[in-house]
Amino acid sequence: MTRSDAVWFISEGVVRPEIEAGALVVLPIRNELLGGPVGISLREGGELRPEAQALVAALEAAAQ
Repeated sequence: MTRSDAVWFISEGVVRPEIEAGALVVLPIRNELLGGPVGISLREGGELRPEAQALVAALEAAAQ
């Protein structure tokens, strides 16, 4: 069995299999600093297809 006293902050979805297997435990910590901003990276000078433009617009609208 692996044992540690380390605390790690990561998106839950990244380690979901380990949580479900019981290898990691979610601590009930809530803090505004843990809900950091999320961004969209786009290639400079590249044009987005209409579907991608619609997705970006929907994400921007949801964030406001």
